[in-house]
Amino acid sequence: MTCYEVAPPPDIRPDIPPELTRLMRAVERRNATSHLVAIHKSKAGLPVEDLKREQEVIANAVEAGKRHGLSEERVRTFFADQIKASKFIQSVVMTDGLFQKLPDLAPGENLASLRTVLDQIQEELLFSLAAFDSANHLEQCRNLVGTAINNEKGYTLKMRAAMAQATLNLCKMDRIPDSALYRCD
Repeated sequence: MTCYEVAPPPDIRPDIPPELTRLMRAVERRNATSHLVAIHKSKAGLPVEDLKREQEVIANAVEAGKRHGLSEERVRTFFADQIKASKFIQSVVMTDGLFQKLPDLAPGENLASLRTVLDQIQEELLFSLAAFDSANHLEQCRNLVGTAINNEKGYTLKMRAAMAQATLNLCKMDRIPDSALYRCD
């Protein structure tokens, strides 16, 4: 088993464990990038759903998750939730684009560059997920995640919904391998 030490981010709340704060910040970054993907897709006339890309994301995450001691099922479930959250965000943004002009992306931002960013965020998500699982917050997980989402003042309703979707199965005990149930001190 690998032990993870996580330095608390500067904006950490005292009632939220640093492992969860770090994981939530990585999910936030992924969701923010999904917003940019939606702008690109909307302007390019591309659909929200890209099943080939979804399969690639999950396959790559499963392979990378092994380096962090995460089970295939844990990674599949977690990244399926990330993809559902991304599709939710993209659907909302693309619907908004029907009624108002969407902003332009920064020069050099395109679908390929945004997917590279998402791939980089994947590593942070996996590291943070492994650290969170190793910290053994299972008994209070749902309360901690709910508090982290509900008490974040900067979240819009769309972001709260996306964060709830992205963390939907985070606290399911049957999704966490036995090796993660033991704290590493």
